[in-house]
Amino acid sequence: MTPLQYYSDNLVENSDLTTDFRTYMNKKAAERKLTRKKRSSPSKAAKSSVPRRRAKKTPEIEWLRGLICPFVYGERTPEGIRPSVTKNTLVGLWNIGLALPSLPNYKLLDHFNNRETLYFFGNGWSKAGRTLVMIDIDVLKSKGIGTAEGALDFANHLKQIWPNLYLERSTNGKGMHGYFILWKKNSDAPRTNSALKRLEAWLRAEAQKIKADIEQVEIKGTCLDMSFGSGTLESVKYGFFAKLPREVARFDEWEATTKLRVQDLEGRQFDVVEPIEPISVVNLPTPVVKVPISVVNLPTPVVKVLASAVSVKKTSVNGA
Repeated sequence: MTPLQYYSDNLVENSDLTTDFRTYMNKKAAERKLTRKKRSSPSKAAKSSVPRRRAKKTPEIEWLRGLICPFVYGERTPEGIRPSVTKNTLVGLWNIGLALPSLPNYKLLDHFNNRETLYFFGNGWSKAGRTLVMIDIDVLKSKGIGTAEGALDFANHLKQIWPNLYLERSTNGKGMHGYFILWKKNSDAPRTNSALKRLEAWLRAEAQKIKADIEQVEIKGTCLDMSFGSGTLESVKYGFFAKLPREVARFDEWEATTKLRVQDLEGRQFDVVEPIEPISVVNLPTPVVKVPISVVNLPTPVVKVLASAVSVKKTSVNGA
């Protein structure tokens, strides 16, 4: 059976009808194309009145782009940190093949100049060789404990373990941020995030061990996790946003910061052993043992004999 037999004989054989149909379809396609062009392209007057901001790529920008998630970034707003796209929007745009909004270079320059604050997720793609991770040392948060000096002391303690660890003050100037590069080739988002969870538990145990004067230590910049099925993106899990490093003048320290591997974080050196609580011994008072007194009921004849003996003894005593 040839493909033509699926269609109407009139449509196939009547060349005039076929030509008219194709002409009509081409006309409609041209109209749709023109409509899209008008919607997407502003007028010349609009272009001149509202110039589009642009900025050239710098070595610092290129370095950061290679270490963070390319699909979603975060911005600080009056309502809090907001992602560039919602989860539902990301899934929808991905499945119809439309491009996701990327992080503009000019926004990164504004971040470096302290005019804006940007955040990132880690790159969870298994073929991505590296991802940037942040150690967040918090003080004076919800519990109101810790000090700025305590945060700096704990950060310096970590530098004794990882001498090249890059450190910055947090946005509020009280906490500390430490940045390192995680080598994760062939590790997907779930495995990478699980390894970072182990590191977070180890860091908290380390803070308790040295009695650090901080409120909490956390791992930020965990990976965005995308789940696929039947050739489409079914769901996405966002990680924990981390602030991008800001002090661009220290770029050489960014590049030289500590490098760890997923395999390292999965090793025994990052196992956290829960402390065994000592068994408390309670000294109980010595119980008082009451010995019951048993009463012996003597037979009646015996009682009478004893009573007469006592009476005789009393008489003899009185006679004397």
